[in-house]
Formats: sequence, C-alpha cells, structure tokens
Amino acid sequence: MMKKIKRFLYYKEMNSSDFAFCFLLILAPIFIIISPLQTTVIIIITTLILYGVCLLANRLILETSQERYNSLPRDYKNYVALIIYTLLGCCVFMLAVANNLNEMSEYFKFVVVMFALTLFTYLYSILIIVKAIITYMYYSVLKKFFINEDLTEESFISRDVLSQYITLNDQIKFFNTVIVNLIFYFGLVGYMFFGIVTLIKSDEAIIKALVGFADKYSIASFGNTVGLISLIITIYTVTYSIQGRIYEKAVAAYKEKVGG
Repeated sequence: MMKKIKRFLYYKEMNSSDFAFCFLLILAPIFIIISPLQTTVIIIITTLILYGVCLLANRLILETSQERYNSLPRDYKNYVALIIYTLLGCCVFMLAVANNLNEMSEYFKFVVVMFALTLFTYLYSILIIVKAIITYMYYSVLKKFFINEDLTEESFISRDVLSQYITLNDQIKFFNTVIVNLIFYFGLVGYMFFGIVTLIKSDEAIIKALVGFADKYSIASFGNTVGLISLIITIYTVTYSIQGRIYEKAVAAYKEKVGG
C-alpha cells in the first residue's frame, strides 16, 4: 500500500529512511525551544542537532545518484533546507532570550525579523507534511472507490527532458500557473502565520514585538479563512488541470519520438 501511495505522491524515489527523516526533522526545533536557557547548553544541543541533520541530509540526499537526486520530490529537498534554517533561527532566538536581549540592543530588530522568518519557515515545513498527509488520505479513500489500478511502472521523466516537447506557448501557460500557485501558497502561509502569531502569549520582548506587528496587520478571521480556502481550492483545481494537460501532452510526444 505504501509503495502505491508513494508512487501516487510522486515520492517513488523516497524510502522509509527518507520519511522517518522528515518526521524527525519536524521535531528538532521543538527540542531546541524547550531546552534549558543556559547559553552553553543551547549551543551544545543545537550544534549536535545541526551536525546530525547535516550528516543525514548528506547521506539521504547528496550521496545519491544524479538520477535519483533529480527524481526526488522538490518538496522533500526544500523541506530539509527549510528545517535547517529553522534550527539556526531557533538557536539565535534561544541565545537572545538567554542573554535578555531587549529593544535597547542594536541586534534586537535583526533577531525579531529572523525569528519571524523562522516561524514562517517552520509553518511552511508543517504545511508540506500536512499536504503529504492529506494526499495520503485522499489516495486511501480513492482506493476504496477504485479497488484496482494499472500497476504499470513508468520511468521517471524530468521536466528538463520534457521541455523540448512543450511548445513555447504551453511553457508560458505552465510557468504562469506555477507563479499563481506560489503566490497563493505563500499568501496562505503568511495569512496563517499572522493569525497564529496573534494567539501567542509571552513576556519575551522579541515575541511581544512580533505579536504587536501581527496584531496590527492580521486580517485572520473565520469568514476570511473560509473564503481564502475556497479561493485557493478553485485556483489550484484550474492550475493543476492546466499543468496536467500540458505534462501529459509532452509525455505523449516524448514516447512517440522515443518509440519512433
């Protein structure tokens, strides 16, 4: 079942170690945040975690064949990079808290901005996991509806290979849908970020500054959330449909050329 789901998710090159690595990474920033506030302890814990993460990333991503690396889902590679940045951001935040950094410090604004980006990247990483879980659940329900499927395996065909079988007009359409998806995706992450930050209660100067900024600019509400989700579902339905048609057309042209 998992093998079929990974194929459906375009994660067919990922193995059990890759998935376990993803779930361990999402927990690593939490370990840093809940660690004792002694500076030495923070540095030691964070250094060990980062060293372990980089070693695993090197083993699971970098030390692979070029073909496997190219076929690994972009979400997976982005996820690892985002978590590494999140770990660094957590380290900086904890060191600032341990040293009682406040508004009088020349580094205060820098730390506030970095911590905001850290929360943003962590939220983005969580959404990547959520997207995979939702897709998993979708596929599980799909298999209740369609019991069997065509199990014919197809070799991975990268976008670089298919690009020569896509007309310039279709390339523009495809690229435009990617831009639209990114805008709405980052918009959703930003919307959720501001909404979540406004709920944080803390006496730390860094967090209070961030919460104050979020309170000023947040537009999060139940009505806005429902409307935004509905809009994003509509946009994604249209854009992914366009991308699918272009991709399938390019694959058909590729197979015809190779077969001929």
